[in-house]
Amino acid sequence: MLTVVIAEQSHLDLIREYDLFLHPFTENSNAEFCVWNPQGENLSECVPTLKDTVSRTSSWRAIIIADDGLRRSKNPFDKVRHKDALPDEILSCEQNLEKRRDSRFSSFREACKQPLVKLTSYLGDFPTVTSFQDSFLHREFVTYTKILEENTGDPDVIKDAKEYFESEKYKEYLEYREHYYEAVYKSELKDELTSDEGDEFFKPEEIICIARRTFTGVQEEIKTSWESHHSFEYSNFADYNMYIPKLRYVLFDILPDEHINYRFDNIKFLYAVLILAGNELPQDSLHPERVYVLNCENDEEILSDHLSRFDRKLLATQNSIRAGIRACKENRPERLTTKEARDIFCTDTHISLRFEKGYNEETLYVRPKRFGLFRENPEPQNIAWSDEITRSRKSLTDFLRQPQKALSFACEDFRLQNEGDPSKVLNLNRHQIDEFKEYLNLKESRSVEERPLDFANTDKIHKELEESEENVEERLDGRINRKGFLISLLSAALLYAVSFVPFLIKAEFEPLGWISSLGAVLLLILISFVCLFVFRYKLRKTMKAYNEVMEKISEKIHASMESFSAYLSELCSFMRGNTSDNVLAEEISATERQCRIYNKHIADIQELRENFAIIFTDFINRDVPDEGEIEIFDYDFRIPRNYEYPLVINNGMLTPVEYIQPDFKIELGVDFIRKIELRMEEFYD
Repeated sequence: MLTVVIAEQSHLDLIREYDLFLHPFTENSNAEFCVWNPQGENLSECVPTLKDTVSRTSSWRAIIIADDGLRRSKNPFDKVRHKDALPDEILSCEQNLEKRRDSRFSSFREACKQPLVKLTSYLGDFPTVTSFQDSFLHREFVTYTKILEENTGDPDVIKDAKEYFESEKYKEYLEYREHYYEAVYKSELKDELTSDEGDEFFKPEEIICIARRTFTGVQEEIKTSWESHHSFEYSNFADYNMYIPKLRYVLFDILPDEHINYRFDNIKFLYAVLILAGNELPQDSLHPERVYVLNCENDEEILSDHLSRFDRKLLATQNSIRAGIRACKENRPERLTTKEARDIFCTDTHISLRFEKGYNEETLYVRPKRFGLFRENPEPQNIAWSDEITRSRKSLTDFLRQPQKALSFACEDFRLQNEGDPSKVLNLNRHQIDEFKEYLNLKESRSVEERPLDFANTDKIHKELEESEENVEERLDGRINRKGFLISLLSAALLYAVSFVPFLIKAEFEPLGWISSLGAVLLLILISFVCLFVFRYKLRKTMKAYNEVMEKISEKIHASMESFSAYLSELCSFMRGNTSDNVLAEEISATERQCRIYNKHIADIQELRENFAIIFTDFINRDVPDEGEIEIFDYDFRIPRNYEYPLVINNGMLTPVEYIQPDFKIELGVDFIRKIELRMEEFYD
């Protein structure tokens, strides 16, 4: 099932910032991320990309990272902090309930101002409100009310009515009526919130809201831990805060911002969210209107080992680069021969635009040989032509997509080849530099003069293709079937033969006359078949005209691709040479420039080590002695490129981890998590 993580931009930015560590949790996750703007007035403003994200599926779930407005409170989901108005002894039961109703309605209105309520109101509904007026409790209330108002009839009945208004059943009815009023009012408030959102979309099957909590109320915890409570006494915060019934609540305890380990705790929170996003919860893990605390139990020794090894690998890479600096300063640059200089700096690059492997252009063309002498020979021509033209049109659609695909692959080749190796450019002598400059000027002028053909504009040829198709269909409509041809031929031959009967009788059955008559009939038949062959030739010629138009499209596409290939090749050659020319313009020695590049890589690694040391203060052990030769990052550090230094955890292996329930396990791409658990937090009003 698709999982959509809805979070503020700051959280999504942190996931990208800590991608080096969080990558194992995201690489195989079927999760999408949508930015949440809490100030939005409607769904399109709150989560602009949500509808497009879920439009491809009817089954999805949402994980919302709540705002930090009440992060330091015991229950960050209780935004309005409602307390029912205390009953007043001088007021009647109905008056006290009305007083309580007003306070609750005020809390509902206050809750509707909260961003989380606005967001979730679009993602789910409140239960349908059914009228209480048909219930037994209401009919009983109406009956006794009418008896007391009329005050006539049986005294025992009047007495029962008076007793009813003093009984618990009357109070039960009033409570029931209050619940109805509250449900109606909630429904009205929700309609007001969602009235400006007209587009419908499939609602999520599950909504989990996870909030960070920094709560330090130790004394309160000690006090409440000795008290006994019943489940029906659990806090009604979900009711007061206008949360929809489908919403589930999860907390994650995190250290205060000023704590030294806060950044790691925040990363722990993020990968807990990503684990929830990548794995569906076991059934009945989260109950409605209850708050749960999520905890990821780590094996700190394994995590420390991974991070320490990574730090030592970075340090070893730094030392290797420093050795390269020393070697660079000790070695004198070697002069290049003319051939070596031309091979390195004056050699053209070639960027080719290629069709996909296995693509067959023959399917573009219709096959005239499928059409015989008659309408139904060797197969029904309407079916054959429909098959041919459908195949051709479909193939043309695929064919016209090929240039865009080829261009995207060519641009990737362009990106890889347009960076030259300027490490030896300062080894050139004056004559070699002059030759290189001439080559670079030539490439620049050619890249400016080259004008690639547009392979997207084929409207004129498409019109010719449609005309050719219509000509073929006209030819097909005028063809005769075999049965009709034979009947027409036999009828014509018979009439033709009958016309010779008087002549044959008058000639008194001379053999020459009979032979002449038979020859004339055979000539008629022969001419008929010649006409069939002529008509078939014209039909096939019309189909060949269709194929010729298709061939024009093919030639235009190929010419455009060759033109783009030439343009990209010239531009790539120029840009590649320009990187070396920039080095010449700096007017520094090859040794100094190479040392600058080495130092740039050392600075990148040092910055990464320092950031990791801050985040994982308690896990990186730099006092461990080296155990043999340490592997380094095998990059070409002579090139000024931004390299990635991935943190390898578990070497891509999957580790089974206990997930929420003791008998339920999931597989994670890390091995330092022991288990993930949920426990219900006890909140009582």
